[in-house]
Amino acid sequence: MKCKIINLVFFILLLTRLQSQNLVNVGNGIPSTFGIYNGTVVYNNEIYAADLNHIYKWDGLNWISLGITNDQAIVCMSVYNNELYVGGWFEQFNGISANRIVKYNGSLWQAVGTGVLLDSNLVGGIEKMIVYDGKLIVFGGFIQAGNVSANRIASWDGTVWDSLGSGITGGASIPTMTVFNNELYVFSQINSAGGVPVNNAARWNGSNWAAVGNGIMRWPISSCIYNNNIYVGLYNSFPDSSSIIVKWDGSNWTDAIQNYTSASYGIVMDLISFNGCLYAAGQIDTINGVPVSNIVRFDGNTWYAITDGVNGSANFFTILNNELYLTGRFSNSGTTTVNNVVKFINTPACSLEINEKNEHNDIVKIYPNPTNDNFVVESLHSDYAEILNLQGQIIIQKQILQTKTNIDISGLAKGLYILRLYSSSKTEVIKFVKE
Repeated sequence: MKCKIINLVFFILLLTRLQSQNLVNVGNGIPSTFGIYNGTVVYNNEIYAADLNHIYKWDGLNWISLGITNDQAIVCMSVYNNELYVGGWFEQFNGISANRIVKYNGSLWQAVGTGVLLDSNLVGGIEKMIVYDGKLIVFGGFIQAGNVSANRIASWDGTVWDSLGSGITGGASIPTMTVFNNELYVFSQINSAGGVPVNNAARWNGSNWAAVGNGIMRWPISSCIYNNNIYVGLYNSFPDSSSIIVKWDGSNWTDAIQNYTSASYGIVMDLISFNGCLYAAGQIDTINGVPVSNIVRFDGNTWYAITDGVNGSANFFTILNNELYLTGRFSNSGTTTVNNVVKFINTPACSLEINEKNEHNDIVKIYPNPTNDNFVVESLHSDYAEILNLQGQIIIQKQILQTKTNIDISGLAKGLYILRLYSSSKTEVIKFVKE
C-alpha cells in the first residue's frame, strides 16, 4: 500500500515579544460564589461553564444560569454527538435520576443509560471525559458502567456502555486525558492499566494498555497536544525548582519548564494550543525568576508572562469564534474588574507545525478541495470524522456511515482546516481550504 506522509510546517509571523497581551471582562462575568472549577466547553456556539452546583451559558451578551439542581457536585463537561455531557458526583440532576452523568440536547436533560456504579472505597464519580475513536470516554471512581464491569474508565457509544480492557487501578484523583497518534493517553495517580504497571501515565490503542515510558513522578492535572508533543501540567506541592510542566515526544519525558521556582507550590490547571502558542493556567507565581500572575505563554522556545494575568486560580481555557477565553476563580486582571472569566485580546501568533498523514491516499478522497459549503469524504475504512481549526479546536464531529459522506461546512469561516478521519486501526489527517 502506497504510503504518503507530507510534513507541512506553517510559519506564522511571530509578533514582537514585547507586545502587550491583555485580558478583558466578558459581560458582567459569571456570578458564581465558588468560581468555575468544574469545566468550560463550547456547545452550539455558546460557552458553558460549571461550578459545583450550577451551569452558566454565555449567549454573546449575558451569562445565564440554566437553573440546574443537583444533590452532589458537577465535576466535568464534554460535547459528544452534538450533545452536552455533564459528569460528576450527583445521583439526582435537575429532577431526574442520573448516576453521575447526564446529557443535554439544548432543551432537554436526560440520563445516560444507567450511569456508573461507584467503588465503595472511593469518594467521587465521573471526573473527566473525552471523545476518542468515535466514543465518549469517562474516567472516575467507579467499578461498573451500565451493566458492564469497568474499572475507573469506560466508553459510551451513544447507546451502550463498554469497558476498556480490564481498566485502571489507583486512586481516582483529578485525571486528565488526551488523544495522541491515534491512542488515548490517561494521566492520573494510577499504578496499573490492563494489568501493566504504570507510573501515573497510561495509553490505550483501542485494544491494549501500555505504559508511557517511565511515567511521571508528580501528580498530573492537565494535558494538551502542542507541536506534535504531549504537554502535561502538574501539581507540585513542594517549594522547589521541580518542573510543573513535562513533555512527552513519543519516546521520552523531559521538563518543559526547567527553572520553575515558587515560594509555596505550583499547579497547572489547564493547557491549550492557540495561534501556534501554548498557554498554561493555574496557580503559577514565578517562571525562570520572573513573577507571573497565574497565566503563561510558550512560543516553542521561551515562556512569557501574560500582561496583568489574574489575581486568583486560572482554571479552564476555551476557544469560541477564534477567540481565547479563560474561566476560574478570580476578580481582577490588573486594575480591571473581572468576574471569574476573561477574554484575551492582542494575542500574538507563534510558529505552528502541522503534520499531514494520508497513509491510504489511494482509497481516501475528499472533494472538492478547495470547497465552499460542503465536501464529500470518500473512504472504505473510516467511521468517524473531526474537523479542526489551526488552533487544534474540534469544531465539527460526524460519523461516517457509508463510503461517500457529505459534510456540511457552511457555518465555517473562510480559511485552512484539518480533517481527521478515524478507523479501528488508523487515523488519516488531511488539510482542506474553505473559500
